[in-house]
Amino acid sequence: MSVLGADIHNVLTQLLTGLSSSENDVRSRAEEQLNTEWVAGRPDVLLMGLVEQMHDSPDPSTRSFAAVLFRRMANKTRKVPNKSDPTELFMTLQEPQQLAIRSRLLLCMQSETIGHVRNKVGDAVAEIARQYSDDGMLPRENSARSKGTFLIDTLQASHGPSFSAHSFKQVSPPKPDKGRAPSGYLRQRPG
Repeated sequence: MSVLGADIHNVLTQLLTGLSSSENDVRSRAEEQLNTEWVAGRPDVLLMGLVEQMHDSPDPSTRSFAAVLFRRMANKTRKVPNKSDPTELFMTLQEPQQLAIRSRLLLCMQSETIGHVRNKVGDAVAEIARQYSDDGMLPRENSARSKGTFLIDTLQASHGPSFSAHSFKQVSPPKPDKGRAPSGYLRQRPG
């Protein structure tokens, strides 16, 4: 289920296509549009739109590119009134917008089945977690759940559909030969 309308997704799809173009003119116009119309004018719509592209696009390369662009845009700083230092874009959003974006982002991580795309979505999740950590705050939930739910939800999302207990190979340490020191150890010579 999409939060944003189809018209916004069409414009974002065209923007992503322009940003990934091999033609310098097309890419430059797309970068200008990204910075002036989206980052400066509608950062909440941009970030939610990118998350929805990560989740809803049938094309893995679009999902991957949307994840990379999300991380870069969320990390972009801008001047905020009443603050002396620039603030990262995601942290300038209102708390309900942050919650909606973060929830959808975790859903993307949980549902992504292609490894390299999942890694990029994980990088985007890690960027948001870093921003919360740098600000010395954990996201607040409007429920009875604890303040640490973002970290718990992130760990649960990391165990998405491609996770299984068989993903981890149990490795036991090698058994040393009698009379020989285990590899990695130096045997001391009697003095």
